[in-house]
Amino acid sequence: PPPGFYRLLIGRVPTHTFGRTTNNRVLGELTPENEVWVNAVTAKDHGLQHGRRTRLVNQDGVTSDPVLVKVTQRIRPDAVFLPHGFGRFNDKLRFASGKGTRDTIMGGTSTNTNFVTFSANGAAAGATTAQEA
Repeated sequence: PPPGFYRLLIGRVPTHTFGRTTNNRVLGELTPENEVWVNAVTAKDHGLQHGRRTRLVNQDGVTSDPVLVKVTQRIRPDAVFLPHGFGRFNDKLRFASGKGTRDTIMGGTSTNTNFVTFSANGAAAGATTAQEA
């Protein structure tokens, strides 16, 4: 990866099936939104704190919506993990609209290789945010 960037890995959480169950009220109580998993060393290097929000910025300058940080030793220092199926904005999604961030805006589909870094205060000048894309 480019210096200061980390490989974006995507996957599932055990309480949801893709994006189809994030609007289920009961399952949403168990996992209301996704969290970006960040290694403790990486988090310290970037001043990230567990339970606080950050934004991801990919190698093309696209910036995510705010996402919760999960500091953990269960991820390598050169990668971050973002569960799939969150970050939808639709008034018909009574329980899920606006919760979490989309992995696809970061180019994180399993057919792509993408790298991200962190932005505590939002997008750099001229960057595109997830809701604008």
